[in-house]
Amino acid sequence: MPKPSESYTMEQFISLGRKVSLTYDRYSFKELLSNGTEISILNVVNDYMREIKENSLLVKFSENEYRKYRFKPKILSYDVYGTQDLYYVILLANGIIDEKEFDFTELLMPTTDTMNTYMSAIYNAEYKYIKEYNSAHGTA
Repeated sequence: MPKPSESYTMEQFISLGRKVSLTYDRYSFKELLSNGTEISILNVVNDYMREIKENSLLVKFSENEYRKYRFKPKILSYDVYGTQDLYYVILLANGIIDEKEFDFTELLMPTTDTMNTYMSAIYNAEYKYIKEYNSAHGTA
């Protein structure tokens, strides 16, 4: 089992595992605007970020990886988790919310096991409330 106090190269980190398939939309309370546009007003993953960060590892980019992933967290998410949909968790774990701020030579990354465990637990804990809210607001 990897130690949180150690840092990893991207290659080492990716070799720890892959394939997570839970999207931003599934964790969002949404509302429908008068023009028919559906918007997310709250994503519950934020409420669990402390736990996710505590179970993340420090990953250091090589020069080539830095160039590859700079301002491109969706590509990093795809390479690590097999989906672009979890890039926002990487952003949140590193204290940012905009891809334009994604300029790191090292960053905190939830392992695939952590991502699977926490995202599944969050979904199971919040699904009922999200579904009720979204149904009541015509977005389910």
